Order: sequence, then C-alpha cells, then structure tokens
Amino acid sequence: MKAIAFNAHICYFHSAMLNKIFQAIFSDKVLCILIAGLFATSIMCAQGNFQINAGTHLVADDGMIVIDNSHVTIQGNLNAGNSTIKLTGDNDIQLSSNGSTINDLTIDKTSGTKLLLVDETVINGFLDFDGDNNLIDLNGNDLVMGIQGLILDFDNNDFIITGDAGKVIKRNMTNFTFPVGYNENTYNPIALTETGTIDTIGVRCLENTLADGTTGSIVSDAVMASWLLTEDVPGGSSINLTAQWELTDEPPGFDRSDCGFMTYRNGNWDLPVTNMSASNGNSPYSLTEPIDSLGIIAIGGEAMINRIQLACRTFLQGPYSFGTMTDQLRLKSLVPLTEPYSALGYTQQGRGGGETINPSVLSVTGDDAITDWIFLELRDKNNPAAVLETRSALIQKDGDIVDIDGTSEVGFPVLDDDYFIAIRHRNHLGIRTATAQNLSEEFLTFYDFTLGPAQANGTNPMADLGSGVWGMYGGNTTGDTFVRATGPPTINDYSNLLNYLGGPTGIFLDVYTSQDINMDGNVRATGPPTINDYSRLLNILGLPTNIIFGQL
Repeated sequence: MKAIAFNAHICYFHSAMLNKIFQAIFSDKVLCILIAGLFATSIMCAQGNFQINAGTHLVADDGMIVIDNSHVTIQGNLNAGNSTIKLTGDNDIQLSSNGSTINDLTIDKTSGTKLLLVDETVINGFLDFDGDNNLIDLNGNDLVMGIQGLILDFDNNDFIITGDAGKVIKRNMTNFTFPVGYNENTYNPIALTETGTIDTIGVRCLENTLADGTTGSIVSDAVMASWLLTEDVPGGSSINLTAQWELTDEPPGFDRSDCGFMTYRNGNWDLPVTNMSASNGNSPYSLTEPIDSLGIIAIGGEAMINRIQLACRTFLQGPYSFGTMTDQLRLKSLVPLTEPYSALGYTQQGRGGGETINPSVLSVTGDDAITDWIFLELRDKNNPAAVLETRSALIQKDGDIVDIDGTSEVGFPVLDDDYFIAIRHRNHLGIRTATAQNLSEEFLTFYDFTLGPAQANGTNPMADLGSGVWGMYGGNTTGDTFVRATGPPTINDYSNLLNYLGGPTGIFLDVYTSQDINMDGNVRATGPPTINDYSRLLNILGLPTNIIFGQL
C-alpha cells in the first residue's frame, strides 16, 4: 500500500488498542498521534502519499504526525491543535496544505534534502530545522508564520529558498529574522525590528541588485543580493533592518567599510549619503540601519549615493584668449590623471579628494577639450565661509565644468538644499555665487559665472575678459587670496615666479605648476608677451603696483 486516505467524517484515535490494530493493517507506514496527552497511536506511512481527503476531520491534538518520504496532501480539515508534523526521510518531500493551518512543523530529514511547498502554507507555532542541511523551497508559494510563529535552528545550511515569486510572511511582526536565500547556494538572512505601526511583513530574497529593481543589468557597486519587503497596510512602518552577506556576494572593488541600504523607488535606486556606514563581521558581513519605507532593498556602495547635479561655467583668465581657453597642458600630456588639489594642501570636505580620470578623457579635442582640473565647493546656505562638500572636476576650453568622465554634470553626494557654489583653481582667485542656489537630485542646476560680475560675490570679483565675458582672475602663483607683484616675497606673485625660475632668465619647459601663469606648459619671465608669464601677470594687474583681492 502506497497511500493512506482518511475518509471518515471525523477520525479520532483513542486507545493503545487501535494502535495495535492499525499497526497490523499498515505494517510499514507510520503516523504518530498523541490525543490530548493521554493515548498514543501510530500508523506507519513510509514511502507513499499521506493524504487527508475532503470531508475528513483529522484531529491530532497535542500529538505528533511523522511523515517519512511521503507527499503530504491535506484536502480535508486538519485540526492542528498543539500538534507537530515531523518530516523525516532521505528524499525531497512535497507539502500540499490546501488551506489547512499547521501548528508546528519540524524538518529532520537526511542532509541535502528539501521540503517543496505546493501551495501557500500557514504555520501558527514553530518551524524547526531540526536536521542538518535541510532546505525549504517556496517554489513560488508563500510561507506564512502566524502571530506567534517562530523559525528555529536556521543557519547557512538550513534556510528558506525564495528564488521564485514566493515570500516568507510574518503576521503582526515586531522582531523577526527571515532566514532566506535566493537559491540553495546563497544565504542572505535579514532581521527586522518594527518600531512603528505593527504590520504583516513579507520578505523575498532576490539573486542580485538590478538596475531596474527586479529587472535590468546587475548594479556594479552593490552587494549581489537584494530583498523585496512588503507590508499589508502601506505606510506606518519604521524598521531597524539587519542584512547579511558573504564575501562571495561582493562585486570586485566593493568597499564594505563605506556602504548603505538603498531602496528602489520611482524608477531609481535611492541611497542618501546619510545612510553610509561600515559593515560588521567577517564573512558573513552585516549592516544595520533604520529604514522608513519598504520595497526592494539592497546594499550599495559610494557610486550609488544620491547626487545633486550641478552644471557651472566660468573662464580662467590665464589661458583665455578671444572667447576660449587654450588646452596646451592637455596637448603636452601634462594634465595629471589624479586631482592635484590634495597635494597642494587644499582642504577636502565630505567625500571630496582623490578623484581620478581615465586617459581617454584627455583625448577629446575642440571646445570640449580639457584645459585643466578645477576645484568646487558647496558652502553652507547660512554661513558661506563653511565648506560642506568639495569635488575636483574638469574645465573645458569653452568654460564648461564637467565631472571626471569629461562630459557629465558634476554630482555632489549631498541632500537637496540651498548652497553657495564656490570655484577655485590652483593659480586663479576663487569665486562664489552671490546667493545660495537651490540644488536637487530631481533637476539640473546651471550657473554661468561668465555673464557678469553680479554673478559672483563681492566687489570687482571677476576679470573683464572683453566682449561682455567675465572670468576668474589669474596670476595667483602663491595660492593665497590676492594677486600682486609687490610686497614681501612670501606674498608677491612675481617674486614667487622668479624664485621658481632661479632668476629672470630661467626657463622651464613642459611642466605642470602654479607658476605657469598663462598655462601653456612652460614657465619663463622673458620673451614675447604671448609666452612670457611675467608679461601675463602684468597684463592681469594692469599696473605693477595694483593688487587684486579675492572675494570668496
């Protein structure tokens, strides 16, 4: 006999006598039931289909049903009571609950076997991974843990596979660990603590972090796992979330010391810079942070941080001539691949510093050719002296300031707000906006300093380059806050130039230095005005005795 079907209107097992009778009839199939803690009865069911047919009322109060290598099908009414269904054996086993609720479910099968759900399964009590290397495959179905439901003895060998559409659901969740993985080779549990409105929460582990949430290309700077979190009543949840991953879940170059939870919403991954922190542990690693909304959650790196987008335009007076700037430094391969400002002692704030470019960026010609590196600052809207974030970027021949890819607007990893925008250069006087500008991730802010002196803060803040074009004052070889050719050598730009040359007749060719006032890659104080840095300094000053003060 390969199946046991209970067809009576109601089946009760009352005595040890019935035990002997059923053992005689079903000699090698076991069903163990404890009735109200008084009598024990067992029916052996080893290799067949354990089926409770429609119309059957199986009462297993305070008892245990042991199923060994059978397909469990509940078509009738299972009165779970305080009973336990225990699954054993050395093969995968299927469970069809057909709407019946299970009290406790224990899996104690041979290592390497699975329980496959055929439909939604509800467990009111505990789900216990009592064996070793036992997995539950949701197989596209939900596993629902009741209000008092608990999952016990889970680890990286005993967990729930959510590779299809099914979720692990916890009713009235307050504090619960979801031991999930996308497949049998991945284990990425998450623990949730509800500090807001208690709700029913569902969790599904996804294979990767994808550009469009559940579709698209794999995100290169994120842990290669994500989680779909659902709630019965949208809104109200405020959750502390702990997620776990292994070293093998990390893409090349992922920095686990600088990562944070991000949520896919409105068609984009949302990762505020305030979420960034360091992970804990050592493969497995974990991250714990509060989240204020559910959806698809993943762990992103620095490249995934939300950024406001800023497009600026200015000119550098030193290399400017007739509506454009020269790109002699680029043509001579003198523009460094790493930003120069950290080495020059500029103070970096936030995530600024260490920006690098691909050599291909310097192969672009024409108006979009790179003239040099530029230094940007976002300053406090209430205190323009306070620098909040810095970023080294690139300035093109036509004055456009672009990010390190050579084409994009500059992204700042800051929250949407009003900021003063400041621009500095290694041998020009800095400028900043006259008023704080609204910057947002949602829209591009464009600011053009070249339109007139009112675009910048202060009195006489920029150089008149002719034809209604304005730009940053050049000649600041010392990197201080003014341009001058008089006074002590420590503040005198001409003295600094002569000191670099070793004398008025010295010449340095093919160099990248602040003393190169006209930015042609050579430093000299002799020769025609077009190549003479001292002549360029005098042209900027107007008179040798003039002093130009910065207006930052």
